[in-house]
Amino acid sequence: MKRMLFIVGLFGLMSCASGMDEFQTKKEASVEADSIPNISGVAEDTVPHAYIPMLIPGNQWIERVQYRPSISRHQIIELGNDTIIEGIKYTQLMEYNRELPPLGDTSVYISYIREDITNQQIFHKFDGWPEELLYDFQVQVGDVVGEDEPVQVQKIDFVEIGSILRKRITLSYDIIYIEGIGRLKDGLICGMQDFGVGVRITLVSFSQNGVVVYPESATGIPQISLSRRK
Repeated sequence: MKRMLFIVGLFGLMSCASGMDEFQTKKEASVEADSIPNISGVAEDTVPHAYIPMLIPGNQWIERVQYRPSISRHQIIELGNDTIIEGIKYTQLMEYNRELPPLGDTSVYISYIREDITNQQIFHKFDGWPEELLYDFQVQVGDVVGEDEPVQVQKIDFVEIGSILRKRITLSYDIIYIEGIGRLKDGLICGMQDFGVGVRITLVSFSQNGVVVYPESATGIPQISLSRRK
């Protein structure tokens, strides 16, 4: 009887190993695909995954701020120099604003941001103000996040962007965070400015060292370079 149980257990382990090999082969094939598959509904603990940092030098976000159909602007967000504030290391968050159509020179707004990679959290700070938690990529479905305007985590799944499997967190009001990229609407740094009622903010593109990662197709992305900020 013991010998029979041992054989059955051994067969189960071999089947499990074979299944893992098959899963890895399929995963590598999907990474090479040109499309961006939506891997929604896959349980978190079944997807091989390592945290993808968001604050990497060379990252650039372009957002479109729409006031009304005829007035909008693009804002470029990049990372600046590191600095120490009250004994804590932050990185400058540089936000460049450009009116569309042009209504004046480009302005720049500087605040501070840091990332706790171990706890998968990102914090933002205005000069002279306490820091606030912007992103927490270890939340669970049902958790409530945010202090001023709390929202609930509705869904956690994964999506492949830039040939990388990234965690996607969907909260109330269709607010979406993507690991390594940030918020897709309402501003990368939500609450950073008082834009007013009816203003819409949308992530137009996210790039790394000049290479567009989101969306994967560069069609329609405004080409806003360093030389155009003056």
